[in-house]
Amino acid sequence: EAPVVNLGNDTNICWTQNITFDAGTGFTSYLWSTGATTQTINVDSLSFNIGSNEYTVRVMNSVQCSGSDSINLVVDPCTGIPTPELSSADIRIFPNPSRGLFQIDISGLENTDYDLSIYNSIGSKVFGDKVNYSGQSKKSWKIDLSTYSKGIYFVRLQSKGQIKVKRIIIQ
Repeated sequence: EAPVVNLGNDTNICWTQNITFDAGTGFTSYLWSTGATTQTINVDSLSFNIGSNEYTVRVMNSVQCSGSDSINLVVDPCTGIPTPELSSADIRIFPNPSRGLFQIDISGLENTDYDLSIYNSIGSKVFGDKVNYSGQSKKSWKIDLSTYSKGIYFVRLQSKGQIKVKRIIIQ
């Protein structure tokens, strides 16, 4: 019989919080979507993106039957002001992490104006650009933040009161 594992209900946290997921005892092996092979994993601000993040675990019992479960973790910037997300926008950032040289590709936008900004971890703006999106399949930027300190930065795309935030790391 397949083992039953339950990670609990989907949950929301602020980006500054940590959370531990526990697959439970009594299994002979564990494999998380993060690559961890322990009963529990600690998820911190270096492990997730602002927005929706899915974590999955597959467990095995002593007779080599497997079971799995997933949990959705929604990470909120917790700025104190609830802001709807730009759900249609697809932001790709690579390489991430990097030494400060990033390419940002944005697609799936409506025909309107957007603000693209990058903030450091204390909220100071380090980059800004206005985007007029008029039906192109994709907009791209090559961003050089190599003169900035190592750490976590946030890419923010905003339009009409909606935002989408992605995290980048300078090593």
